[in-house]
Amino acid sequence: AWYLVQRVLELANLHMRLCSAIVAVLEAEPSKSLLQQALSEALRDQLRDYYKVLAMLMAKTSDPTDTLAEQTSGPPELTLRRLWTWLRAPLEQMRLLGTLSEACVPLRGGALASFVHGCSRVGDALAQDTCTSILRRVVAPLLAMMRAWMTEGELQDPYGEFFVCADASVPLEELWMRMYSLDIEMVPSFMSLDLARKILLTGKSVNFIRLCCAGQEWLPPPEKMREGLAPRQQQP
Repeated sequence: AWYLVQRVLELANLHMRLCSAIVAVLEAEPSKSLLQQALSEALRDQLRDYYKVLAMLMAKTSDPTDTLAEQTSGPPELTLRRLWTWLRAPLEQMRLLGTLSEACVPLRGGALASFVHGCSRVGDALAQDTCTSILRRVVAPLLAMMRAWMTEGELQDPYGEFFVCADASVPLEELWMRMYSLDIEMVPSFMSLDLARKILLTGKSVNFIRLCCAGQEWLPPPEKMREGLAPRQQQP
């Protein structure tokens, strides 16, 4: 019985620490990392299944029908062992989320995405599914940075998390040779260096054309782009 009590208390402690870490990131002003914020939002959403289990257990203890059944049949509906049966899976999940949250505290950008990707490659099926779902949320800001860089030649990276970095002190005349470079530590582990260099070169080319070959509109308005991508209806 004491072992079961310790496990239930461990689950409560892990939940409290995880919630504190999530709140600390989401309520930080200003936020220091877009990927950290995306991670915290993903972790918060992962807690929904745990809350569903708690709601079900609370409903069992407060249901008058169950109370009447206990009086007539004898043994209580929710014993410590039955409670542990319901909470065993949430405890494993909470341990995984807590480990992920604590390990990612000092990480940013591609380094953070690399760690989450590594966790999604483990042998445990539950850990794989959970970390893969979290990884999709974490890389969303990174993909937005890549899109802005490759299509508009703009670095939309307020906290230095993208693997392409710029030196603002370099004059425009030396833009091609010196202004932009690759930050190897920020390249995600699921991306090859060759691909990262191609992304750097593509965005740098777009940036060069926009800054050094001014006078023409580079991209059409968004509504025109949507019209061009929309399927055309055949005339009857």
